[in-house]
Amino acid sequence: ISEAFSWFDKWIVDGVVNGIRHLTVGLSHASLAFDKYGVDGVGVNGTAKVLQWFSKNNVKIQTGEVQNYALGFFVGFVVLIVWYLFL
Repeated sequence: ISEAFSWFDKWIVDGVVNGIRHLTVGLSHASLAFDKYGVDGVGVNGTAKVLQWFSKNNVKIQTGEVQNYALGFFVGFVVLIVWYLFL
């Protein structure tokens, strides 16, 4: 009977425990990869890079001259009217 219990412990109980351990370690690696590349890479760092790019390019259109802002406002207004009338 002790041999049977020893075999059961070695191959069944230890197998289940080690299998759960391997599953847990594998899932932790998957979670790390998702966090590193998904959340941090695309979500946080990707958003920061996009906003930096927009900021660098937005400086070019911010001249501080009221005439340029008025022209942009007028062109945008005309585009909205044309869009409303024809679409």
